[in-house]
Amino acid sequence: MSNDLDIELARVNAQIRTREAELLRAEKAVPAQPTKAELAERAAKQECQAVCARADAIFKEYGRAAPLPIADESALAYRIRVIDELKVNTRFADKQLSRTTDRASLDVIEGQAYADAWANRQSPLDVPAGVLREIVKTDETGRRISEFVSGRGSKGMFKQVFGMFIAPPLFQEGGFFVNGVEKFPRVMPT
Repeated sequence: MSNDLDIELARVNAQIRTREAELLRAEKAVPAQPTKAELAERAAKQECQAVCARADAIFKEYGRAAPLPIADESALAYRIRVIDELKVNTRFADKQLSRTTDRASLDVIEGQAYADAWANRQSPLDVPAGVLREIVKTDETGRRISEFVSGRGSKGMFKQVFGMFIAPPLFQEGGFFVNGVEKFPRVMPT
């Protein structure tokens, strides 16, 4: 009889261990509910990613990549840092934005800074007049494209720099010219 009891006890103990293992697996399978702090951290990361994506489009126009968020950097601090790096090409070049704590005013400043930077991409404020700067861009297929921009007030600079390589017009008022010599006079109706 005691042998039957030992067998029954072993069977019950095995069932208990199996049930305990199943409960442990079930507890691990249930995802833990995120805390408010974790939700806030996720929201901040998502906001930083959105800011980075918006800024990257502007920075690519200047041949650079947008700065990445620093670990544990708040979204507000990251936005200010991005604008600080971009503000050379905006009307906020002489402004101290690090003191800005109001999200609504930063939204307005950020929009204006991006608009100014986009408008100034072909004649940047940080390039002196009379200087060409190469901007290397990468298109969707990965090709590298070089563009040259000059600073503000550099109108006609292309002709100044490359004038010796520009051919004179072939047709002028009187006829066809080669090296300033008229070759085939145009017959003008009288």
